[in-house]
Parts: sequence; structure tokens; C-alpha cells
Amino acid sequence: MFKRLLIFIKEHPAYLLLVLLHCTFLILALSFKNIYLKDSAEYIYQAQNIRNHFSWYAGNLSYPFDAALVSQRPPMYGILLALTWFESIGDIPVLIIQILISLISCFMIFKIVDLLTDKKINSWLLLFPMMCFFSQFVYTNTIMSEMLFQLFIVSAIYYLLEFVKSKTQTSLWKHQLLITFSFLTKPITWLFPLFTSMLILYLIVKRRISQKALLTFIIPFFVILSMFVHNIDKTGVPEYSSIQRKLMINYNVPAVLNLHYDKRQTTQVIDSIQNFASTLPYAERARFIDHVSIDIMRKDISGTIYLQFKGALLFFLDPGSWDLNYFFNGNSDNKSIYFKAFILLHKYFMVIVNILILISIFRFAFLKEINGLLRIIILSSIFYFALLIGPSASARFKVPIYPMIVVACYFGVKSFLTKHKSSDNLTS
Repeated sequence: MFKRLLIFIKEHPAYLLLVLLHCTFLILALSFKNIYLKDSAEYIYQAQNIRNHFSWYAGNLSYPFDAALVSQRPPMYGILLALTWFESIGDIPVLIIQILISLISCFMIFKIVDLLTDKKINSWLLLFPMMCFFSQFVYTNTIMSEMLFQLFIVSAIYYLLEFVKSKTQTSLWKHQLLITFSFLTKPITWLFPLFTSMLILYLIVKRRISQKALLTFIIPFFVILSMFVHNIDKTGVPEYSSIQRKLMINYNVPAVLNLHYDKRQTTQVIDSIQNFASTLPYAERARFIDHVSIDIMRKDISGTIYLQFKGALLFFLDPGSWDLNYFFNGNSDNKSIYFKAFILLHKYFMVIVNILILISIFRFAFLKEINGLLRIIILSSIFYFALLIGPSASARFKVPIYPMIVVACYFGVKSFLTKHKSSDNLTS
């Protein structure tokens, strides 16, 4: 295995630079010590509860019980922390494991490109967007679930692509298992099996695969149903996770209200909703917030759609300045003129890179040398995230699907360079 790794690095020297970047950010993380976000505490509590009480409740059990924390964080990352994070030995084992996970995800990029083409891979061109994307290295060195989630996503998509190309049932079973692991890490992908089911039904109708493929949906649908049953039993609310409600009332609804009111008025409206909701039992509180939130957004459908697409654009263009600033400074303000210049230069550089990436993705969408279904899977997975995130979009939410963005970008840029080279040859 070690010999194969050396051969791979020899063939793709850009990967070695990626390893060095990961190690550099680890050293920086241990120096600046800003590896915890607000959400990190919930994962730590969850890990301790899994280890000590066999519960994935994401709160401190010595504090008053908060029913929202029963389902807010699915258990997979908590399980990883329960096995690797101990207060006595610190965070280093977790960070090292997350670096390995990130490097495996980056290796999967090569596997996907290899699956899509038999041409030699230009590793520098392929990994350039990843090397520029500092959020990847920031969240590798943060106690957050992004890296584990990314690995499950990129691996699940790889096996789905492999299934469509080879029609091997084993690949589809692997996809279903990995996509299930993904929404047991972060709830955003719990609807992804609906997309997969449409793809499988299309292939069955076209008589390209057997109806036996439908059996594989036992895995994700059983887990989704189990989570709903668990949450109804514990909280009385039929939901996969409470995080959607939290995001809706804290981000989506204020964004819609800000289209019509100033920030002070918006804050007053949200506070009044939250204050009244806090007087209700949890099940009633959840129903009340859901009803009010949906009602506010439904009354301004055009504004809601506008904000959703604005969020999608921000998803692609956000340079990740907040991530980088927090990584170095935490919540304090670094007044160094050199640091501010660095952040500003990085911001403008990444906006340009992200615009070029977006153009490359658009070019990839029409690239006929890649099978149409395979392109649809890659593009759908990217836009699934872009469109579902909404007004709270930032570079952080792009991390899990970024390897697929890198793949699409590579083929888009490669086709442009090939066409440009052909044109030069014709004119010379």
C-alpha cells in the first residue's frame, strides 16, 4: 500500500503539495488555537453523551433539557469524536484523523476523474482550485463535521457514477450506504435518496437496469423512517432534524423580512416570535415556528425565491474570508495592517477564481465528451447543495461538495484549453 502511495505521488506531484498544505494548516491551528466554533460544543457534548449514556443528545445533560438538541445533530460525527476525542489528550488525534479524511476525499477526486475519462490527468490543473480553497484546510483543523461529511458525499457520488457506468449492483449498494452515512452526519442530504430514486426509475423504464435496484433503497429509507420514529418518540415532533427550523427562523425568515423592514424592526418581529414560542411546550413550539415561518415566506414568494437564488450565487462566489479570519483571530479583531491586506488580497483573488470556476462548471454542463447522465449526477449534486442552503450560504457550506466542483471545473477548463490549442494549431 505504501509503495502504491509513492507511485501515486510520483505520478501526481501536486498531491504532495496538498499534503504539505494540510500539515502547514495543522501547525497554524495548534499555534492560534481557534479550532472551536459555536457548534463545536454541541458535537463535544454529543460525543460525551454517546460514550457515557448511549444517547446522541447534543447538549449538556446537567443543563435544563432542550428537546431541539435531541435531533439537531445526527450521531455520526459524535461517534467519531466519542472514539477519538478525550479531554485528557486534547484535539490533536481528531485533527490528524480529519487531515487523513480530507486527503482521502482529495484522492477520490482523482478516482472520479479517472472514471469519467481515460486521458492522462493533469494533477496541477485538477488540484489548483482545492489549493486555493483555504476553507478546506480551515475546517480540516476545526472540531466540526465538514470533513467526515465531505468524505461520505464524494464517495457516495463516486459509487453512483460507477453504477451508472458499469450497472454493477454492488456499486449502488455502496452508494446507498454512504449517502445514508452522510445524512447521519449532517441532515441536509436526507432528501438526496429522492433524486437517486428518480434516476433509478428512469434507468428501469429505459430497461438499462433490473428492478432489483429498488431493493437498495431499503438502507436510506429505513434509516430515515427510524429517525422520524425516534424523534416523534422523544420530542413529539415528526421531523428528521430540528436544524432546518433553527436555520429557517434565524436566517431565512429574517432575510425575507429585511426586504421590507429595517434590521431593528426585523429583530423585533423575530424576538416576538421566539419569545412567544419559548412559552409553549416543545411540540407546540415547533409547529408554531414552522407555521409562522412558512406563512411569512409564502406571503412573499418572489422575495423568498430571489433570496434562495441569491444564496446559491453566494454559495459559489463567497471567498471564505470569515473562515480564514476566525482561524487566525477567533472572535478578536486583528488590527494588523498586514493581516488586513492579506485578507483583502485573498478575498479579491478568490472572487476571481470562483467566477472562473462557475464559468467552467457551466462549460462542463455542455461537454459532450462526458456521458450526459454522469454530467447530470455531478451537476445535480452541486446544485442540490447550492439551492438548499439559501440565505445563510457561505464558503463553509460549499466544503462538503467542493470535490465535485473541482471535478466539474477540471473538465470545463481542460476542454477550453484543448479547444484553444486546436485553434492555435489551425491558425499556425
